[in-house]
This record gives sequence, C-alpha cells and structure tokens, in this order.
Amino acid sequence: MIFLNKLAKTMKEITSYILVNERINSQRCVAKDIDTTRTIIDSK
Repeated sequence: MIFLNKLAKTMKEITSYILVNERINSQRCVAKDIDTTRTIIDSK
C-alpha cells in the first residue's frame, strides 16, 4: 500500500513537471514566432 502511494505521488510529480516544461516550450515558440514576424515586417 505504501509503495502504491509513493508511486502515485511520483507519477503526479512527473506529470506536473512535464506540463510545466510543455508550457515553457510553447511560450518560447510563441515568442520565437513573434520575433520572426517582427523581423519580416521590419525588413520591408
């Protein structure tokens, strides 16, 4: 029973860690897209 509780807790931690990383990565991608768009507009 203790093993299952530890396993469940670890899984929750891993999942939240992955979600945080996904959020950071998507923000980076959006920022990169905005920079690219700005560069294209500025160069015209």
